[in-house]
Amino acid sequence: MRKGFILALLSLLLLGRDPLFAERRGMIERNGLTVLFEEPLKGLAERSAEIYPGVLEDVETKLGLRVRLAPTLVLWRDRGAFQRMVEDRPIVAFAVPRRELIVVDCSRVGKDPFAVEETLKHELCHLVLHHYVAGGEIPKWLDEGLSQWVSGGQGEVLRNQKRSLLQEAVMADRVLGIMTLADRFPRTRDLLLLAYEESEDFVAHVIRQYGTEGVLRVLDRLRDDEDWISAVEKGLGVSMDDLEAGWVEQLRKRRSWFMFLSAHLYEILFFVAALASAYGFFRAYRRKRAYLSEEEDDAPPTR
Repeated sequence: MRKGFILALLSLLLLGRDPLFAERRGMIERNGLTVLFEEPLKGLAERSAEIYPGVLEDVETKLGLRVRLAPTLVLWRDRGAFQRMVEDRPIVAFAVPRRELIVVDCSRVGKDPFAVEETLKHELCHLVLHHYVAGGEIPKWLDEGLSQWVSGGQGEVLRNQKRSLLQEAVMADRVLGIMTLADRFPRTRDLLLLAYEESEDFVAHVIRQYGTEGVLRVLDRLRDDEDWISAVEKGLGVSMDDLEAGWVEQLRKRRSWFMFLSAHLYEILFFVAALASAYGFFRAYRRKRAYLSEEEDDAPPTR
């Protein structure tokens, strides 16, 4: 992403000189959030300001952090201009932590209130993390993985919910190494989406093994300007190589189960259908017995 171009463009916007915002521009300041928007997005701006406190509280609760933010949210309507900023990548939002700035492509997410909420949650996670570490180095896999984890796998990228690139990579033994995702993500679409999916899965694995307390220990070390590899290894008490190896092993076990289920799908479906039929027969038999028993109880006594 061309940060210089982005910051220059946003500086014009924030100073009120951007031609895209020239005539019908609005601003809302509420609950500690400033929202900049074009007039057609006023309703979305109002909703964003309304939900902001709850979204921020949810982010802080999941991370176990409390910070003082005064972010600016820019709701962008021009899809072409936004795509130029993100260099035509499948991204619908981005954050500039040092400016406490969030920019959302409302041509993509503006029609779905839930998408707006999850996107805001993802980007706020970036702001909270960077504010907390106060300039410390956060590896990109941790930054994006935590933000994906907090937002439930939703957020700033357009993903095909019916396709798991990570599952495909595991099946083909083409998983990207976590160490390669520390500084930047790949630029091609599928590899970029795979990097997001891997980061989320890896962070979820870390949290399952060490809890959010382990992640906080890592963040505390990053806050003290410790190198990220050292922060992870000392914060979790495990080498980065072993940590990644454990995650890869978990992926392989998942692959084994997937391959087993795929190979025996028809047998499993037949077995489940047989169980369902047996259960249905048993229930029908019990109902019939109960009905006959009631008839016997209602019959007049014989002499």
